[in-house]
Formats: sequence, C-alpha cells, structure tokens
Amino acid sequence: MILSIDTGLNNFGYAIIDKQTKNIHTVGLIQTKKSKDKTITVAHDYANRIQHITSELIAIIDNYPIDTIVGELPHLGTQSAGAALSLATGVSIAIAVAVSRGINCIWVSPWELKKVFTGKTNAEKTDIMQKCCKVHNWPITYKDIRGKKTGKVIRTDATYHVLDQKYGANKFEHIADAIAAYHTYKQIGGYQVNA
Repeated sequence: MILSIDTGLNNFGYAIIDKQTKNIHTVGLIQTKKSKDKTITVAHDYANRIQHITSELIAIIDNYPIDTIVGELPHLGTQSAGAALSLATGVSIAIAVAVSRGINCIWVSPWELKKVFTGKTNAEKTDIMQKCCKVHNWPITYKDIRGKKTGKVIRTDATYHVLDQKYGANKFEHIADAIAAYHTYKQIGGYQVNA
C-alpha cells in the first residue's frame, strides 16, 4: 500500500491507497496545536507535537502494509519562516519514519502537483479539492452563511463527502493535497529518497 501525505506541523493530511486496485482505502488528518499551558516552553511544546505526529505515522504503518510514502516536497523559499519550519518539520518526520521502517519516499514538487493534477500551474486549494472529488466521484454540498443582522449571504461553505466522512475545506485541503500527490506520482513519478 501507498501512504500519500501532505506534511505540516498543524495539519498532516494522509491517504492510504491500495497499489493493486488503486482505490483509496482511508484518509485522515493528524492535527496538533500549540499548547496553551504557560509552564511548557516553546521547544518542549514543539517536541511534543513532533512526537505526536511521529507516533501517529508509525501507527498507520504498523496497521497497513505500507511500502511507499509519496508526498509534495514544498520549496520553502516562498513561505513565511513559521510556515517553512512547519513544512520542513513534517517532511523531516516523514523521512525519518520511512528510513526507520525501510520505506522509500517519493516527492513531487508543488508545481508538478498543480500542473499534472489540475492542468493549471496556478491552481488554488479549491481547484485541487474540487478535482479530487471529481476524480473519485465524491459529492460536495454547499451552504450559504448569512449575516445575523442583514440576513444577506456573506459566504458559501463547502462540505466534502469523502469515504462516508464529511470535511470542511480547512481540513479537506490537506487530505486533497495528499491525494493529488499520489495522482501526480502515478502520472510522472517523482524524486525518490531511498530508505
């Protein structure tokens, strides 16, 4: 099986894909948040969050016969310092877990993911989420959110129905990126880091 991932310290999206059938077996999101406990240092909090993600990834690998990890390898130069640190930490966790288990990692670039999966190099998160649902025949429902005072529509929220689960855009975007990384890898391959 393939574990396809979207790395991050706050949101680490994943999809598990059967290599033979190419069906998505399960999807999920590993989430961590900064501690509000004032007695915990930033460094200790960071270490706790890394440990949580690492433990969750190991549990996934222990529960499924994963032999390949696929992910998007972001170019960190365009990110804020905090975002770059979060993404680099997620990639580092994935590589460390893969190496410890003898699993190869294959990485695709953000440009490749957008171009190959959506056909647009400037694709937005919404484009990727919508394409994911189209490819896998997952429905999307929409709900207008109205202002309390005016009653006018202030925004429209989407709900993505994935494998009998419902996700808002803020969660599904990370799962969709993991799925898009898999589809990109299947079409063009990627940069391999051998375990």
